[in-house]
Amino acid sequence: MSSPVAPTENTAPAAVQHPMLHGPIAPLLIRMTGPVVLGIMLILFFNLVDTYFVGLLGTKELAALSFTFPVSFIVMNIGMGLAAATTSVSAMRLGKGETARSSRINLHALFMVVALIVPISLIGVATIDPIFTLLGASPDLLPLIRDYMVPWYLGVIFLALPMTAHGAIRATGDTRTPSIVLGIAGLINGVLAPLFIFGFDWGMRGAALATVVSWMFASVLGIRALYRIGHLSLQPMETQTWWRSWRELSHVAIPAAATNLLGPLSAAIITAIVAKHGATAVAAFGVSTRIEALALVVFMALASAVSPFIGQNYGAGHHHRISTGLRVVFQLSLTWALLSVVLLYFAGAWLAQLFSEDVSIQQDVALFLKTVPMGYAGLGLVMIIGATLNALRRPVLGTAINVGRLFLLALPIAWVGDYYWGLTGLYIGLASANLLAGLAIAIWFRTNIRSRAFTTLRPESND
Repeated sequence: MSSPVAPTENTAPAAVQHPMLHGPIAPLLIRMTGPVVLGIMLILFFNLVDTYFVGLLGTKELAALSFTFPVSFIVMNIGMGLAAATTSVSAMRLGKGETARSSRINLHALFMVVALIVPISLIGVATIDPIFTLLGASPDLLPLIRDYMVPWYLGVIFLALPMTAHGAIRATGDTRTPSIVLGIAGLINGVLAPLFIFGFDWGMRGAALATVVSWMFASVLGIRALYRIGHLSLQPMETQTWWRSWRELSHVAIPAAATNLLGPLSAAIITAIVAKHGATAVAAFGVSTRIEALALVVFMALASAVSPFIGQNYGAGHHHRISTGLRVVFQLSLTWALLSVVLLYFAGAWLAQLFSEDVSIQQDVALFLKTVPMGYAGLGLVMIIGATLNALRRPVLGTAINVGRLFLLALPIAWVGDYYWGLTGLYIGLASANLLAGLAIAIWFRTNIRSRAFTTLRPESND
C-alpha cells in the first residue's frame, strides 16, 4: 500500500514506474477487480441478512423496508458521485506525478462530503411522511418507515465518508484495503442486526441502527487507511486552494451524482408502478432488487477497477493502454452477464423461499429473477462506460447516456409492459430496454474510443 510516486508536486518520471502505467493489463485489472467483488459481496450479503431478519417481523415490515430502498439509494448515490470524482481526479493527478496535489484533493473531498450530506440528511428527516406518501406508502406503513429512516438519515454521513476515502485509496491502484474495510463493516452489521432487531426488541429501528454502527467503523478505518498510506494531506492551506480542489471535484461529482441519482429515481417510479399491485408485490420487488444487487456486484467491481486504471493512464497520456484495458473489461462483463442469467433463472425460486414464506412473494421474486437479468449484458456495458467517461473527465456524456437509457427506453417500455401484461410485462420491458441501450452505447463508444475522441487531455486538466 505504498505511494505510487514520490510526494512532490511534479514527479512524472517516477510515476511511469507504477504498475498501473506499464506491464500486462489483463492480470492487473483482474487483480484489482477481485478484492472489490469480495468487499461488495460481503457488505451486500449482510444487507441481505438485514432483509431476512426484517422479513421475519412480517410482510408489513418487509414492505416498509422495500419502500425505503429508492430514497436511501438517492442519498447514497450522492456520496457515490463524489467518491467517483475523487477517484477520477486523484488518479489523473497521480498519473501526471502530482502526488502532493492528489493528497490535498483527497482532504478537500472529505470536507465536501460533510458540507453536502449533513444538510441533505436533516431535510430528509423533516420530509419522511410526504416523500413516502408520494411513493405510494399507505398510512399504516409510515410509522414503520419512520422507525427505520430517522436513524438512517442521521447516520448516513458515516456511509458517505468511507465511500470518498475508499475512492481516494482506489485511485492509487489499491483495491484490497477498501474491500477489507467493507468486509469488516458488513460483518459488524450482520452480527448487530439480529441483536438490535430481536435481542433489544427495537424492530425496524434496530435494523437501521445496526447499519449506522457498521458505517461508523468503516469511516474510522477508511480515513485511517488513507492517512497511513500517505495520501491525505493535513497541512494548512489557503482558501483559494480549497476552492480550486472543490471546483475540480465538482466538474466530475455533479454529473456523476446526477447519473447515480437517475437509478434510484427510476427505481422509485418503478416502485410506485409495482405498488399498484399491492404490498405483497412491493415486498417481492424489494427482495428482488436486493438479490439483484449481488448479481450486479461484478459489473460494479469492474467499473471501480477500470476507473483508476484509466484515470492514471489518462494523466500519463497512455492512450493505447486505455483501449486495451477497456477491451478486457468488456469481455469480462459480458461473460459474467451470461453466467448470472443462467444462475438466477434456475435458482430464482429457491432464493425467493429464503426471504419469505408467503407464496405470492415467492412467485413474484422468481418472476423478477427469470426475466430482468436477461438485460444484464447491456446494463453492465452502460455501467462500465459511465465509469470510463468519469475517468476521462467526460461525466456529462455519462449522464446523458443514462438519461436516455432510463427515460427514453426503460421507463416507457416498462410502463407499457405493465399496462398490457402486468408485472411480467414490466420486468420484460426493463430487460429489453437495458439490452437495447447497451448495444447502442457500445457501438457509439467503440467508434469514439478508436478515434481518440475521449482520450485527448482537456486543457483544464493541466492547471
